[in-house]
Amino acid sequence: MDATREGVNGKDDGLNEIIRTVERLKELVNPEGIVSSRSKKEVFDLAYTLRYAINGAEEGNDADDVIRDSRAALRHAEFGLYVANYGLIGYVGERLGIYLEDPLLQEAQEGLMSAVQGYDPSRGFAFTSYGYKAIKNRVLRALRIQRKDGVSLWHPAGENGDLIDGLASSQKTPLEILSEGEVDRLRDCINSALSGLSFREKQVVSWYFGLTGDRHTLEEIGRTFNFSRERVRQIKKGALNKLSQNKKLEDMYALLD
Repeated sequence: MDATREGVNGKDDGLNEIIRTVERLKELVNPEGIVSSRSKKEVFDLAYTLRYAINGAEEGNDADDVIRDSRAALRHAEFGLYVANYGLIGYVGERLGIYLEDPLLQEAQEGLMSAVQGYDPSRGFAFTSYGYKAIKNRVLRALRIQRKDGVSLWHPAGENGDLIDGLASSQKTPLEILSEGEVDRLRDCINSALSGLSFREKQVVSWYFGLTGDRHTLEEIGRTFNFSRERVRQIKKGALNKLSQNKKLEDMYALLD
């Protein structure tokens, strides 16, 4: 008699539970790893149950095949939950005010998978809250490490080494890292530096980097001013060159470094 059949016949209640859980997961997670929104809660519950059962099962002899298959089913379910909740990564980036690109995107992805694998449904809180916090903490930790290693969002980051291009780079440090007083000082520093630009330069820089709200592309800014994309890019470049030589930015360096 094979290992699975022995478990089904009741010789090992632990294996029975694992087998039943795997069978149910296969019903809820399709071969492509798709989990419907209606099934997410149950899949999380089953994944947690299966993970706990696998950890408590004794390997060897009859259990080997069952445990190996159940681990594969668990990985597949975790992948499905990861895909189903991938939108949390974009939400975190939006709330922090940054575009998540490598290496920060990779940190966010690892944070999401870690949350999927560590979520305990029995604790009573929604995965969205747990996953959001896990992703956010992972990204902020990476940003703090970058700052500690001397990688600053205010250092040259653009294709031309432009100082303020760091505002839109993956190295951007969220304002949440700073205290309320520091945020106010930072805004004062930025506004003071921008005061040395022409009205058009200030508008282009502010809109492009989202300093006054949502970010806008060169094309969007061009439509507002009835300029070509290339003309807007030239205005931006000229403004950033001015800012890179602005003494008023020294206070900003001191605040962030």
